[in-house]
Amino acid sequence: MHKSLQLIVSLALLSSPSLQTQTSALPRLEGHWEGVIVASPAEMEVDVEIDIARAGEGFQGRLSFTTQGKSYEVQDLRLRDHAVSFSVVDEQKVADSFDGTISQDGTEITGKMTENLQICPFSLRRREPRPIAKDVLPPVLRVADDGAELRQAFNADAGHVRLLMTLSPTFVPSKMALRIVQRYVLDQIASPDLKVYVVWEPVARADSEQASYAASHLVSDPRVEQFWSGSRFTGHAFGKLSGKDDKPVWNSFLIFGGDKKWTDEPPAPDHFRIAPPGALEIPADRRMNGAKLAEEVKAGLALPKTSQRGK
Repeated sequence: MHKSLQLIVSLALLSSPSLQTQTSALPRLEGHWEGVIVASPAEMEVDVEIDIARAGEGFQGRLSFTTQGKSYEVQDLRLRDHAVSFSVVDEQKVADSFDGTISQDGTEITGKMTENLQICPFSLRRREPRPIAKDVLPPVLRVADDGAELRQAFNADAGHVRLLMTLSPTFVPSKMALRIVQRYVLDQIASPDLKVYVVWEPVARADSEQASYAASHLVSDPRVEQFWSGSRFTGHAFGKLSGKDDKPVWNSFLIFGGDKKWTDEPPAPDHFRIAPPGALEIPADRRMNGAKLAEEVKAGLALPKTSQRGK
């Protein structure tokens, strides 16, 4: 081919829309990302957030473990075509390495996280950052020693399916379980016939009413009411679920049908699940699992499996 004709053909190819799309469609990595590391689906899922910015010809970032309240500088953050990799190292010098792929539209990163010999899938989605301000935190109502406020709310919602959770505001597994309820139950079941109560109680040494305020942002839904019970009223009321009547239960997730009323004695739950270490002995069919809990809630609501938000 004549050299001048070769040059014309080459220029034409370089200017073609398809080739321009292939060479210019590099994803944007900068921004705020939120997602989960899945150690055990619906049972142990670690919420994470990462903020990424340009730094010269590369990137810098900071990764936060949402329920742990810890964050670390991201190291070796790289983007090669659509391949993303980075790592973080905690105070004990334990390294977590992330290797993933960013979607063509730049809205999602999926891949594997490696810690020692354990490999877990992770996913991140681009989000707008949501600053937490004290004046916009969900309200937390203090419960009297006789549980009057909680019993009143429970009975006022007669006719609804009710999910009652008893959690520690500083214990990481409690907060992790609450985030699982958010994803598997609240985000997936849109029914207004569901009412949810989060009761924060002092289980760990650091637990306090103030800590319950700080943890209240972990769940977001207008169907949720939050309470602080300094006397562990709820844990004692349902203590028999822990394996011993005199030991208050916690990390518990109780489902009640619309016909249940709370009188002097607490009502028996239609279904219950407990996340370790909330009970002395947890039968396999009672262990907390977000997907199974959601199915039990839907059964109470008489909802088909396809009747879910976002489907």
